[in-house]
Amino acid sequence: MSVICSRCGRDIDAIGQDNVSYTREPVCEDCADRCGDCAHFIGGGDWNLCCRLDWGLHYEDSIACGRFSDRLEVDAS
Repeated sequence: MSVICSRCGRDIDAIGQDNVSYTREPVCEDCADRCGDCAHFIGGGDWNLCCRLDWGLHYEDSIACGRFSDRLEVDAS
């Protein structure tokens, strides 16, 4: 079964990339540029503490910062 990128519509496996999204919608590596796609995004809470690196207000659709990391690069600790 193919996995289709929710942003560009391409088959992620066919283009040789990984699904790098932590959201419900799959996203290819080329389209991953939002906080919600980042491995450091931990979701919104009562205080909108959604990032392990920056305690500012970030939303799933916010443009990712320069510290964007896909799930393959995350430290296991």
